[in-house]
Amino acid sequence: MQMNPTKLLLTTLCAAAAAASLPADAAQFVRRSGDTPLRFTVPTEGTTMIAIPGDPIRSAVYDKATMDVQTESSSGQVYVLPRKSGPAMIYLTSESGETAPIELTFSDDAEPQTIILEKRPDAAGVPASEAGRASLRPLRAEGFAAEIKRFVTLILRNEPAGEVEKTRFTSPGPAARDALQGLRPLALRFEGVWQSREAEAYCATVRNGTVSTVILDPEALTAGSLYAAALTKTALLPGESAVLILVEAPREH
Repeated sequence: MQMNPTKLLLTTLCAAAAAASLPADAAQFVRRSGDTPLRFTVPTEGTTMIAIPGDPIRSAVYDKATMDVQTESSSGQVYVLPRKSGPAMIYLTSESGETAPIELTFSDDAEPQTIILEKRPDAAGVPASEAGRASLRPLRAEGFAAEIKRFVTLILRNEPAGEVEKTRFTSPGPAARDALQGLRPLALRFEGVWQSREAEAYCATVRNGTVSTVILDPEALTAGSLYAAALTKTALLPGESAVLILVEAPREH
């Protein structure tokens, strides 16, 4: 919410007067360091996704005059659709109870992006549940879309390189599980689940056991909350197989 200069000046003067009238031993509040909002510029047209890997978003507080917001309860991701250009604030509260203030600037010429937030470890160290993912180096590509592409490429080449690790998971995450429902009656053979700091990938071999050619559409698989879907082959003749990779937000080990 924007304030005009007159109201802002009056608010500042009243606060100063109130502080001056406090007894010497009364608590006085100051701005905590590091509480400035995160700032992103996103396109006015189109939807922007926000996620916090490992700590699902459960609620959002925002001005409905500036944006429409949908919180996906199953994945813990938030989807923002601007109503008008200019700056706006949104406050996201995650499953752990922490709130992230985010300043979004909606601009007509901004490039589309997906916003992935990461909690900075405090001085006490990284929680045990985050230790595995925190030890991974960030992917070296520029931009989230490029990072996901590199992530998939490293899995297909079986080149972890310190950026990707195979996990102990033996089943897909919630977003990948939903996408797999649309692949019946194709046969699936589980290959593994990999994680980077930014994402998780469920990998399987897909086999066409029918008597007809099957056309697979990666875009249709990402209609839900998946980050991406990749296939080594999209047209499967009877008996043919392909490698399928479904990418979503990472779970905790």
